[in-house]
Amino acid sequence: MRYTVSSPEIVIGVDVGGTFIDIVAVEKGGGVVRSEKVLSTPEDLSAGILDGLEKMFGLQLDAKLPGSRIVHATTSATNALIEKKTSRVGLITNRGFRDVLEIRRHARSDTYNIDLQIAPPLVPRNLRMEIDARIAPDGTIMEPINRKQVIEIVQAMVKASVEVYTVSLLHAYARPQEEHSVAEIIRLEDPEAYVTCSVDVCPEFREYERTSTAVVNAAVMPLVDAYLDNLENRLKTHGYDRQLYIMQSSGGMMTSSEIRNQPINIIESGPAAGVVSSHAIGRVLGRKNLLSFDMGGTTAKAALIHEDRIEMSTEYEVGGNTHGAQGASGYGAGYPIRGSFMDIVEVGAGGGSIAWIDDAGGLRVGPQSAGADPGPVCYDRGGKDPTTTDANLYLGRLSADYFLGGEMALDLPKVEEALSRLALVLGMDALKLAAGIIEVSNSHMVRALRRVSIERGRHPSLYSMVAFGGAGPIHACYLAEELGVNEVIVPPMPGVASAVGLIGADMRHEARKAFFGKLSKIPAKTFQQTFEELSKQACITLEEAGILETQFVITGSSDMRYVGQAYELTVDWPTLTPDDNTLIDMATNFHGEHFRHYSYDIQDRDIELVSLRVTVTASVDRPPEIRLKSSQSVPKAKAQRRVHFRDAISIDCAVYERNDIHADAKLEGPIVIEQKDSTTLVPPNWSLTADPSGHLILNFRE
Repeated sequence: MRYTVSSPEIVIGVDVGGTFIDIVAVEKGGGVVRSEKVLSTPEDLSAGILDGLEKMFGLQLDAKLPGSRIVHATTSATNALIEKKTSRVGLITNRGFRDVLEIRRHARSDTYNIDLQIAPPLVPRNLRMEIDARIAPDGTIMEPINRKQVIEIVQAMVKASVEVYTVSLLHAYARPQEEHSVAEIIRLEDPEAYVTCSVDVCPEFREYERTSTAVVNAAVMPLVDAYLDNLENRLKTHGYDRQLYIMQSSGGMMTSSEIRNQPINIIESGPAAGVVSSHAIGRVLGRKNLLSFDMGGTTAKAALIHEDRIEMSTEYEVGGNTHGAQGASGYGAGYPIRGSFMDIVEVGAGGGSIAWIDDAGGLRVGPQSAGADPGPVCYDRGGKDPTTTDANLYLGRLSADYFLGGEMALDLPKVEEALSRLALVLGMDALKLAAGIIEVSNSHMVRALRRVSIERGRHPSLYSMVAFGGAGPIHACYLAEELGVNEVIVPPMPGVASAVGLIGADMRHEARKAFFGKLSKIPAKTFQQTFEELSKQACITLEEAGILETQFVITGSSDMRYVGQAYELTVDWPTLTPDDNTLIDMATNFHGEHFRHYSYDIQDRDIELVSLRVTVTASVDRPPEIRLKSSQSVPKAKAQRRVHFRDAISIDCAVYERNDIHADAKLEGPIVIEQKDSTTLVPPNWSLTADPSGHLILNFRE
């Protein structure tokens, strides 16, 4: 079956971060590539997006938008959880299970800390109400829903000003219609309210994770709906009346109408776009093993691509000490959510991360960020505390006169004053403090990169690093040295690389269901029938999104474990029409995955499944590759600047303009490469080669 996505005249990627909004536009056929970077507007992010579009297109905006396709990565859901600006949620569950959100799991981010701060439940206890209904694990109704009881509960929640309802019943994955019947009653009694059923966002077993996923979805649903409504209305005033597409945490885009119902799918929207960009870069350069490193103004993100496949996770945590996949540092203090996520580890170490002194007198950096308002001290917008960006400026790694291509002057004297003030407390000079801020910040980012590599059974020395984000290329070489990585790749537009990833994103939708049984006991035909059912569900969603004449790619996976184990590993199926030999291959693949993760397997132990999953992907038209012109001439430096490197080395460095570096150009560090959206630092023991595709290839010299 074939479908097509109408080809627009312009594809626009809009990535909203905590400090900057990045916009990239590519015209049909690759004729014109435009990019803009503007400060975020936290009070109304849609205002900043329109500011960027107006800056990009000027008076042509109303003529350009009607023929465009806009793909957007938003932090609206994540910000609501971090800032605790969620909606008032009510939960309807089975009798005896109202406290499941508070009982949680045994996992603790800091096992021996008696003062550990755990994120409070998103639903207060008085709004967690119970009904007498009960479903057995096989879907049998043990006690039917009492309609009158549900009506009374809804009426009580209306009086309590509940904005959004969550329905999560024990074993509902085995009989979804039970939750849906409760939802129908809610909509009759409170027609304006939002409703989330756990089986619609997480049709799997484990009542705590399923309930938590549903509650998080509900908590951000009104906010995301209002945000998208506001943005779409603003775009319509400029003639944009097409679908708005949103990047999902899985790395595929989906229509805004679908995201309104399941905002849980955009928790890691922006970071996912960056990994998609890294994946595309790897394919252009022929690199199948990559470490994706994205350092922006607020956070740094790390992910891994192995053998041309992005590493994925089925469980994520948000709203606690960390945002990341299961096993990340700090895991266990926030809200677990189940779904399809890129395995991204995010740490509070961005350009705007604030340096401070802890109670023991030690230097700390982040996770607090100066953001866009007031921003780092050097922005001269009211910031008082020195940040990582301020340290890079003071060390000469950034130019005070060429930030954002010269559009924004940086205030070096104010930075020196702020650094000197903090350095005095620590008994050191400003230069040593600035170097210390960079080293502390780097240590946070190295840990994130180790989590997605070494802690996942992959050694970083076997990978190339793709460094992007406004601050990524400044820090990348030193991070690579710590990890034993010998090659760093800097894309043509590193500061807006996530927005570039949006432009090339595929449409994607996933369907999944709980599926229990031993691998050796289930007939292959049963798997075929289930995959066919799930495939139809996922394809219908993409058809409704208007996909035409594009070849669907349908893949399957399952969550598996040894009998007796409590947690699973995800294993891909080689085909959706398995036979007996396929089942033998799946057992072999599971043993291999288990050995990679845990360094042992149990070949004589039965393997059981707990869920099946189908992902349908539809490719869309992508922009053509950028190609640099070759030249025999040596690029000329535009300036010299004293730069302070690691180990107190201070060197007068040549500074180059990125646009002046032609294909096959070769340069030796130490040098600085400047461009509008980012700066690349090449330390003394590194060399640079420009690839014809526009990427800078940095190599470590022993």
